[in-house]
Amino acid sequence: MEAVLIKSVLIKAVYSLGSACLAWLYRELCRASDKKASQIGGCLLLVQYWAWARFPYLCSAVERGPLMDAYGPPVRGPLSLKWVWVPNKKNRPTHIFRDRYRQQIVSMLPGQVVWQPYEAELEDLPPWCVAGRAVWTAMVPLVCFHLVELHTPDRVVRQFGMIQEIPRDVDTNTVLHQIDLRGKVGVNWMQRHAMHIMEWGNRLQRHCEVVLGDMPPQHEYFDWFKRITRRFIDIPGARLIIMIEGYVRLLRRHPVGTEDHKDITDVLKAV
Repeated sequence: MEAVLIKSVLIKAVYSLGSACLAWLYRELCRASDKKASQIGGCLLLVQYWAWARFPYLCSAVERGPLMDAYGPPVRGPLSLKWVWVPNKKNRPTHIFRDRYRQQIVSMLPGQVVWQPYEAELEDLPPWCVAGRAVWTAMVPLVCFHLVELHTPDRVVRQFGMIQEIPRDVDTNTVLHQIDLRGKVGVNWMQRHAMHIMEWGNRLQRHCEVVLGDMPPQHEYFDWFKRITRRFIDIPGARLIIMIEGYVRLLRRHPVGTEDHKDITDVLKAV
């Protein structure tokens, strides 16, 4: 497998390596969501950088790298290179980080999410970096040899500056997820997944049809999302959110300027 991919890179672009990488990562994230799982594979650096870019409050302060080295100013590298200078805290107990991350995620506010972290850099990138921009919103299968994973950008179109509507239902294809490489040395995956590869070939005709713009806070999507999603990570976080929501409801019952309104406001500011 590795030899085929290396040959593709060195000779000519035969394969879409980015989509194959995502297919592999999506499958590993799915496996890791099983509470009995103890391991995970895939391009985990991509997940880490994805999280730091969109939820910067989860990332430690980025230290300033050297302006000069033995060969002069550093060559501009990938955008993720800036996170090389995030301090390493691997010697701290794991449970401290876990509890802290859970607390931060539970108390996250809408304004803390950076939906388009690379928008400012896109104009400065070389053309080959953005040549596939039309595919970013394509609703197609991602194929990596025996792996097939659905790409459903219509569920998170805010990352493209679009208004998120209530998306269509999507479920895991259990038949595809049962396929592995055991005993399949001679399988021709191009033939086996011909239908999915054909869908991928039509990717330019399968992009999201949505509207550009900002999300109004009263949009019906937010009520739908709260109704169908798993809102809480753990019991302490659930208690905090339920308490805050209760105080907010109480606050609406008391006119501004009253003693009760002031007391409830003070409590909300404290939490």
